[in-house]
Amino acid sequence: MTRNVTHPMVAPTAEMARIAEARAIREFAVLFADIAGSTGLYESLGDARAHRVVAATLQIMTGAVQACGGRIVKTVGDALLCTFQNAEDGARGAIAIQQALQGLQQVPDAGRVAVRIGFNCGPVVEAGDDVFGDSVNVAARLVQMARPQQILTTATCIERLSPEHRSKARELQLIGVRGRDSYVAVWELRWRPEEDQTQRLTTVRQARTGSLLRLEFRGLGWELWREGDVLTIGRDETSHVRLDGQLASRDHARILVRNGKFVLIDHSTNGTYLLPEGGTNIAMMHEEYVLSGSGKVSFGCIAANAGSELARFSTGTRTIPRAVRNAESAPGERAGAAPGSKSP
Repeated sequence: MTRNVTHPMVAPTAEMARIAEARAIREFAVLFADIAGSTGLYESLGDARAHRVVAATLQIMTGAVQACGGRIVKTVGDALLCTFQNAEDGARGAIAIQQALQGLQQVPDAGRVAVRIGFNCGPVVEAGDDVFGDSVNVAARLVQMARPQQILTTATCIERLSPEHRSKARELQLIGVRGRDSYVAVWELRWRPEEDQTQRLTTVRQARTGSLLRLEFRGLGWELWREGDVLTIGRDETSHVRLDGQLASRDHARILVRNGKFVLIDHSTNGTYLLPEGGTNIAMMHEEYVLSGSGKVSFGCIAANAGSELARFSTGTRTIPRAVRNAESAPGERAGAAPGSKSP
């Protein structure tokens, strides 16, 4: 399912949507840099002094971005939106901003300024001088999460960085982004010279793809293995696994890959019921459960009464990639339909 999204700094309009659809999509690194606590500056320094500090900070940030080959897309209030040709340049630009501002701490009032940065890379739609799309949305979400003087990025960017920059990164958590079914793996890019830089990291996909979960329902199967994968289950026609039982909810449950584990989350009215192989029934009501081994799952009633609304799960090791349905490749496919068919 395709969603039209835009970053929160710009309100979408019909004209912008028309222009966006007409422009080619290009790969960029997208960076947001925001002056943290600027409201407090105006309160403590007064409007005139605070404005000078903010303007000087934006000018320094602009110089750092341009020195690393970046383009300033726009300035919105106390924040910059920039693009770079690739993730490596984006990382260089983010570090350059923080290091340039750190060197100004001895300047009057500069010690009050701290910048938070979020950057992401991926397809971006250019419309006029602006940029739109899911990659921009994720970068905007990251800068909102970042602490002052912190740089946050995504697993996608980390995979594309040089070994020097990857050695400065550490994985933090998964986050949800409005308009996305899947979660985003968030990483911190450390930039201070005194921070530990001896850690060596493999890519997220290399680290996370060893385990696999397979769910079977009405003759169809789905496999989850990538960090952030989400499989939706319910009566709603957009669900990956479509239920028909009257006791099932429209958004009944989800299975997601989080920190390398397969987590079943119940959202339903009547509950989700597990019967692990060799175990006893487990009733879930708005709860989470980590799936391992194998067993049965029923939706709205215990397995013995589930009839055709009974799914089977198994976990194992993923060794050879296969062409299978997963939460990205088969959105909205109705469980029980013939292979390759779609829900009406």
